[in-house]
Amino acid sequence: MSLTQRQQGAITLASGGLLMGTIGIFVEEARLGALTLVFFRCLFGFLSLAAYCAWKGFFTRAHFTRRTVTLALITGVLMVTQWVGFFDAIHRTSIAVATVVFHVQPFWVVLIGAALFNERLGVDRLGWIATAFVGLVLASGVAATENLQGHTSYLIGIGEALVGSVLYASVTLIAKGLGNLRPHLLTLAQCAVGVVCLPFVAPLTAVHIGPMQWFWLVGMGVLHTGLSYVLIYGALPKLSTPIIAVLLFVYPLTAIVVDALVYGRALSMPQLAGNGADRGGESWSESGVAAAFVVAARRTGAAAGGLRVRRIRPSVETLNKTGHMRPVSLSGRSGSDRQSRRSFPLAASRRGGRQV
Repeated sequence: MSLTQRQQGAITLASGGLLMGTIGIFVEEARLGALTLVFFRCLFGFLSLAAYCAWKGFFTRAHFTRRTVTLALITGVLMVTQWVGFFDAIHRTSIAVATVVFHVQPFWVVLIGAALFNERLGVDRLGWIATAFVGLVLASGVAATENLQGHTSYLIGIGEALVGSVLYASVTLIAKGLGNLRPHLLTLAQCAVGVVCLPFVAPLTAVHIGPMQWFWLVGMGVLHTGLSYVLIYGALPKLSTPIIAVLLFVYPLTAIVVDALVYGRALSMPQLAGNGADRGGESWSESGVAAAFVVAARRTGAAAGGLRVRRIRPSVETLNKTGHMRPVSLSGRSGSDRQSRRSFPLAASRRGGRQV
């Protein structure tokens, strides 16, 4: 029995999330510093994505204007810095804690975007954000006395994950100006920044890498930066907004399960309760994220019939999985698109822009 296009997309997106949720194992088992880890992730990720983009014919001159390249390189600096902070946070805390803390980044997008574009948040949004941040405090474990006394490294790790989430949100807001640049190419540019810049920050000549460590490094680049992104980007055009919103939780949930099963570092009951509050508050934000997934994916050449896109004033809620803002308005929607809009309404532009 053959699978429908929607079933194929759901399996593919879930597979990408499951794969991303295992990256913490590779970080831990490689037993190298964060700078070295990120360099090799960038190196092998660049090689795998470059091969895929060349095979798919993505290297067209139209994608590489001076403005596009400049913005892509800026996002590269931010993204590479974020990767370093996130990996070091895993070393200092745990896979589960670092992942949960980092995944508050949709709220930074909403807050920063509201400040930049003067968008009104409303009482309901502020309430959900407050709920999520209370959940963040509980899930991070900083409220526990044993984590505060004599555990400076743990608190530094929490801070690194939080700073990383802000940097990721900044990438989201900057990338809104990249037009129709395919997300594969943006990720490729970010990896290129890491390959070029990190050897100057942390020379690799003194690093001894054993045979088994090479397995984890290559896997981190090829699997978690190449294959996982290809799976995610390929699945988005096949799915409706509600399905994408649900499947977005596969990554952090997988990381929590992996940390408990592989390393025995299960979250405590207060942390699990905090994670539930955090996820509940984030579900409001993720619904807007998911709606933009469909838009961004269809914009870049995988469109379903009849969808036309025009640019409007940026909305802080339109972003895709890699954090790439896509300010858009839709016309010619199908029935399923209209239903998705009713289920997951986004904020309209304050200057009369239509809801996405």
